[in-house]
Amino acid sequence: MNLFAIRKGERRDAWTAFVTLFGVVASNALLETARDALFLSRVEAGRLPWVFLAVSLLSVGLVKINAKLGRDLSPRGALCAVTLTASAITLVFFVLHGELGVWGLYGLYVWSGLLTTFVLAQFWDLVGGRFTLTQAKRLYAFIGAGSVLGAIAGSGAASLLSRGVSPVRLVLLSALGLVAAGLLPLLFEHRSLPAQTVEQRAPALRDALAYVADGPYARRAVAALSLAAVCLTLSDFVFKSATAALVPRAELGAFLGSVYFGVNVLALICQLGLVAWALRRISLGAACGLLPALLIATGLGFVATGALAAAVALKLFDGSLRASLHRTTAELLVLPLGEKGSERAKAFIDRVGQRGGQVLASLAILGLTALGVPTRALALLLVLLAAVWLAYSLSLRKPYVALFRARLNAARSRHIEELPELDMSSLEAMHDALQSANDREVLAALETLERENKPQLVLTLLVYHPSEQVVLKVLAFLARSGRKSAVPTIDRLSAHGSPKVRAAALAARAVLQPDAQRLRARLAAEESSEVRAAIVASLLVERAFDAADHERELDALLSQGAWPARVALAEAIGRRRASGFDGVLIQLGAAKEPQVRLAAVVAMGQIASPALLPALVDALAEEVTRHDAEGALAMQAGAACDVLRKRFEDTATDGTLRWRLPRAIALCSPERAVPALVSWLSDEPNGAMRFGILLELERLLRAHPHLPLDRAALTRSMHQTITRAYVHLDARLLLIRGAAQDASRKTKGHQLLHDLLRDKELNTRGRLFRLLSLLHPTENFAQVYRSLGLSGELRAAGMELVESILREPIRSAVLGLIDDCEDRQRLARSGRFHHPWRIGYLELLTRLSLSESNAVRQVARFHACELGLSVEAVREHRAA
Repeated sequence: MNLFAIRKGERRDAWTAFVTLFGVVASNALLETARDALFLSRVEAGRLPWVFLAVSLLSVGLVKINAKLGRDLSPRGALCAVTLTASAITLVFFVLHGELGVWGLYGLYVWSGLLTTFVLAQFWDLVGGRFTLTQAKRLYAFIGAGSVLGAIAGSGAASLLSRGVSPVRLVLLSALGLVAAGLLPLLFEHRSLPAQTVEQRAPALRDALAYVADGPYARRAVAALSLAAVCLTLSDFVFKSATAALVPRAELGAFLGSVYFGVNVLALICQLGLVAWALRRISLGAACGLLPALLIATGLGFVATGALAAAVALKLFDGSLRASLHRTTAELLVLPLGEKGSERAKAFIDRVGQRGGQVLASLAILGLTALGVPTRALALLLVLLAAVWLAYSLSLRKPYVALFRARLNAARSRHIEELPELDMSSLEAMHDALQSANDREVLAALETLERENKPQLVLTLLVYHPSEQVVLKVLAFLARSGRKSAVPTIDRLSAHGSPKVRAAALAARAVLQPDAQRLRARLAAEESSEVRAAIVASLLVERAFDAADHERELDALLSQGAWPARVALAEAIGRRRASGFDGVLIQLGAAKEPQVRLAAVVAMGQIASPALLPALVDALAEEVTRHDAEGALAMQAGAACDVLRKRFEDTATDGTLRWRLPRAIALCSPERAVPALVSWLSDEPNGAMRFGILLELERLLRAHPHLPLDRAALTRSMHQTITRAYVHLDARLLLIRGAAQDASRKTKGHQLLHDLLRDKELNTRGRLFRLLSLLHPTENFAQVYRSLGLSGELRAAGMELVESILREPIRSAVLGLIDDCEDRQRLARSGRFHHPWRIGYLELLTRLSLSESNAVRQVARFHACELGLSVEAVREHRAA
């Protein structure tokens, strides 16, 4: 089992980091045990603050040395150099311990404190440059286990050896261990690094301070780590002071070795269980807050009792979490700042935050102990400072999320969401286009004015345009605009050579200035059947015939009239908004000619009769009439919504029409559409229809962001979507496993079904992020989803946002769907949303043949037939 999810391509560096850290920490644990036993047996515990102070001040110099090594050597070379140098210095203390006397003990204590800064700073710089934040959150738990195991090995060996070997010998063993650890970094994979300037690799303290001061996240992260340095220094002193007071000096070595061994065993348990869980299940800030929370609890215990057991409990939680969770989260805190940002933040933390915190803590201890303040009072100070540390840790979430949000937004390509309204420059350009010699430009300008609902801007003189198509379009505009001033100009078209133009001119005039007598006179003189039909249509609408003639002419026109005549009839009804013609429009709306159907739908919109709503809904299914049908339905918002909703909820409704209904409902009434769409989303079995509903919800909420949403229904739909995605993943894995067990199953149908399930999973994942956008309208989940298709830092930023925004159990399930690990590992993260199927190949095909997806059903049955299984056999197997 791959407990820490180490993936191919990461193993060499991850294992090298693990072993190197193991060697360094094991050697340091030997040295610390020897140091504490030697120092506390010959020097008063009250001298410890002076040692802490010296370590803090000298660490600043080591930071500069580390920075210089980082400029002059590769990261691997720098780590080798500092580790071997640390080994040599440790060996000097062993050789000269007799000559150095008590001052040698002070020097050894200071050096053991410096060694961690000297070596581990280079180690984490090297490791941090090799993994993204997403990788680090997976791998640091494993790499950090090397630290804990090394501490256990070192303290355990020290505890055993201290019973028969003097503590001085442990110093020698520590030096030898550092020699071996100093060679291990050469096993890291070689990487060529771009040339960097001194300023890039070693930012000045002033630049680091400015960077931290300007960034909300950097400020809080540095404050939390600085308070951590103060609290951990106080905690260490409280434990050692209580130990020196309550444990006999002869037993100090064995006692400290046992305590440190217990601390490290507990640290290993935390590293293997707590660290990975915390980084996966809770936010980074909350994970950082676990240690101060436990320090508060155990510190209060010591304040209340002053017992050695309470001091040991304080050390157990301090040491175990400091070596595991705190060390890991401290490194992770600066990674989101990017390469340059983390360098500046680390420079400030190393030189000011951590060391400054240790200096402040040391000075406070010196001052308070000089005043005779008891150890229990120092423990109370620790509790108060830990509370502030906890508050800063918990406040990290908001700026942490904002950091990744800003990173994704910086990479987002800008696009135009909608067309702007016409301004003066646009109108001038439109005027020029209407006068263009190019017919296409004139028609495009007319269509733009039609879309913008600006018929009044159409020039009347365009009726003299040489293009018949342009003239017809202009006449339609003039009729809709109601501009009676255009009638004299229209009358001049009565002698136009085109029958279509003459017919359109007569129809437009009949709308603008009805005159039945004029029409009758023109009917007697007109020779064109097309023009005569238009005149008859206008007379029918004006009811200029007696009842018998009216019925006869109308029946003849509907049953025998050419399609232009029926178009003219529909246009006349619509333009005059004539009542009593609902049945005529319904009949025209069912005509076989698309021109007639379109004219009928346009007229229905102008009439706005409730009796026409069913016909308008039917017109949504056809692309030719859809747009005008949507507009006509929107004119009768309330009544149209009821009809549309009933048609959608009728399972017998044609699929093409059902696809159009959500959009039509949204155009009728956004307020009524949102709850209807949300309720349908969780009940709709058709995946394409669910996608259409989602698209319409997105459009609605972009236009009306304040409309209320049923979050419970949306959450239920999201849960169903997650389940569907894992079902597709599980079925695909079973399909692969079945083909591996029997090669005869690997047919064309098998490959087709495999690809279909993969595409289904990807499509479902896309719908999931659309749902997340609806549930979290302030977050740009569309941009997050796009970032997942990229690589490197942008993908890591997207993953971090998902992990930071979502809560369990949804967080783990969503991360499982978008992670780039092996499919089996992704399936294992389904949680309560899906229990992996434990079924055979035939049962798999049986389930897929009954899928809610028609495509999956058909392909599964096709594959079953390839294998010699009939659909009936599959069903019978399911029934059995």
